[in-house]
Amino acid sequence: NHNLKRLVDDLVLEGGAGLYSSAEGGATPVCDAREERKTFETADDGMPRPPSSSGRPGGRRAELASEPVLLLQCLGPPESEWNGRSFEVSKNGVVGGRRRPSASGRAPDDGGGIGDRDFMPFADSTVSRRHFEICHDGGRFAVRDLGSASGTFRRLRNGAEAPLTLGAMAMIGKHQLCVVSDSAGAAGAGEAALGLECFAPDGSPLQGKIFKITDKGATLGRRTTNAVAFSHVVDGEAVGVDSSVSAEHARVVFAGGGFRLADGTSAGKSSTNGTWIRLSGLHEKSDRCDLESGDELLIGTIRFHVTATHTVVERPL
Repeated sequence: NHNLKRLVDDLVLEGGAGLYSSAEGGATPVCDAREERKTFETADDGMPRPPSSSGRPGGRRAELASEPVLLLQCLGPPESEWNGRSFEVSKNGVVGGRRRPSASGRAPDDGGGIGDRDFMPFADSTVSRRHFEICHDGGRFAVRDLGSASGTFRRLRNGAEAPLTLGAMAMIGKHQLCVVSDSAGAAGAGEAALGLECFAPDGSPLQGKIFKITDKGATLGRRTTNAVAFSHVVDGEAVGVDSSVSAEHARVVFAGGGFRLADGTSAGKSSTNGTWIRLSGLHEKSDRCDLESGDELLIGTIRFHVTATHTVVERPL
């Protein structure tokens, strides 16, 4: 609101230039459309004022400029302290976790010091003390896991595919799978096979089970007809083990000499709760992963929707 008021005051002081066009001469704009910023002087009370008649500044000089920001809007769960709230990530970046990192000491890149970055606090026990960071570099925002225990996940977009290489991790419903074997290099001999091990959650009847997938591909879901079925037999009947998993939730395809994971069915129908890719393994730092509008992140068990936008900021000259 303060930035908007300053913009309006600035336009009024300039006589409204830029708010209208001349009705004559082909409606030529009054101001130069190439102008990217406006400068003004402010009095001690912080309000814009015209330059003094002597030509010398009557107060501090500042500019209004547009800067990229990333808006993280929490989608739940309802019990989270972030539910219904949003956090704005500036170009300085942010570190998120249960414990605020030291402002000095180690460099920010090692996940120790926070430097000039903001801090996003969490009280949830599924979030590590220093869980993740978001930085702005090369005109783009990117997220990186800092070696958390529960992981940082990005939701697989509809129609997109993620490579399944050795060590890759994904979450279907509440179950996490890890690629423990990959013989795609022998595809020329028709021997390509993939091993997916279910390692979480603890106590699941599927924990420790390894699913073998051939180069013909496979589907993953709650039905027993899926090659990776999230169900087990009780008294001779198949019982689902995860209500968050759709009947046919995701699929593994083999193309271009490698296995890839896609959400939903081959008919283009997406799953209800999505397929999530874990950025790194347990207590391992991940590479930076670009973020765009429409992406969704899972920090521990807290879900965020990502929106890339811009804000107007005041900078001293």
